[in-house]
Amino acid sequence: MAEADLKRELDALRKDMATLRGDFTSLTEASARTARDSAMNAAEAAKEAASAAKAKLMEEAEALFHKVRSGASDVAVAVKDKGAEAVGSLEHTIEEKPLTAMLTALGVGFAVGWLATRK
Repeated sequence: MAEADLKRELDALRKDMATLRGDFTSLTEASARTARDSAMNAAEAAKEAASAAKAKLMEEAEALFHKVRSGASDVAVAVKDKGAEAVGSLEHTIEEKPLTAMLTALGVGFAVGWLATRK
């Protein structure tokens, strides 16, 4: 009788071990799926964050480009206006003092020629 009880207990223990092995395998597989899903979700979130950062950076670069372009255009207009003003002032000075303008041009030409021929 003791032998029959021992055999029943061993069979019950084997059954319990098989059930425990199955539960452990299921738990391991579920944990692996959860980890894989979490990693995929994290990767997707990282992709979305990178895409959003890229879009924002492109918007800011575009805005900066337009701002620089506008500023450069304003500077070009200001330089053009100042140049026209300087030419007008020079023309006015030449009309008022033609002899002084001619002598100044002669002096500048002589100085440039002398500097250009120096060795």
